Amino acid sequence: MNYLITILLVTFSFTSFCKGKQVAPFYIIESENYDETIPAGKFKVSGIVYYGSAQSRVLVSFADFSSPSFEGINVADQNGKFSFLISDTAKIVKISSQYNVDFKNLQNGIHYIISIYCPLIQVEVCKPVIYAYSEKNIDFIINLKTKGELTFTYPNLSDDNSWKMKTVENGNLISEDGAKFPYLFWEAKQDASSLDLSKTSSNQIIAGKDLVSYFEKELTKLGFNAKEKTDFITYWCPKFSESNMVQVQFFVDDNCSVIGELNISPKPDNLRRIYVLFQTDINIITDFIAKPLNVKPFDRNGFTVLEWGGSELKSYENGNL
Repeated sequence: MNYLITILLVTFSFTSFCKGKQVAPFYIIESENYDETIPAGKFKVSGIVYYGSAQSRVLVSFADFSSPSFEGINVADQNGKFSFLISDTAKIVKISSQYNVDFKNLQNGIHYIISIYCPLIQVEVCKPVIYAYSEKNIDFIINLKTKGELTFTYPNLSDDNSWKMKTVENGNLISEDGAKFPYLFWEAKQDASSLDLSKTSSNQIIAGKDLVSYFEKELTKLGFNAKEKTDFITYWCPKFSESNMVQVQFFVDDNCSVIGELNISPKPDNLRRIYVLFQTDINIITDFIAKPLNVKPFDRNGFTVLEWGGSELKSYENGNL
């Protein structure tokens, strides 16, 4: 048997926040041939994994992923190539930290050469704002290193992606040219596969009408002051107030490295970082497991920096948002 360029739809599950609503990228069977050396009850799959489409494709490097594996065996090298046997009783293979492939349509005894195309899904990292406070005026530098491409900052970053600022009264910040700001602002786009959902500190389903009271409680727990809570709630809650259900997942402190890093000099006495994922697709409730937010109290004495941001994860099919 030799059927060239056979196109099959496969199910790639984008874990946790897209349960029940799945991307449907494809793989292409470049060739298929009977192989008598393949053990009974198995078939063999070899090929290359790409991002994008057959027309616009980028070779996958697994350097940024956890090791792709099948039954504990590494199945791809750093250039996205793979070759392995699959049992007819276990046809789902993890090819990266976010994507699984279901080979349910393939037949035993056949060696398939295939090309797998993973969709490039990007999310907007919206409105991360950075506040800084101190009892005495402090000159400080924040260097911002994001996982994705910066789309906007205010005030403008320097050439080395830094802000040089001074804390003054009432939580305001003064730039080198004397301009005053209530906070620092940045936004970016990044590949959704870089969001390691194992690092979330919570997972909750909240009715849209209850989001304000939910965030009043949770943000207080996280150490937000009244202004910070107001800024967060008035930005995010109107977007979802009419939604029946909203999935809310918090990343806290070091786990916010999924969107970027803040290098601050001098080092703050206290640093709190918050990044929140929102999803309104009702299908996410399938197999949903709640995880309450449990964090240590936040000490605000001394030089204190707080950052919050978030992303809305919209439903998508066939690789399109």
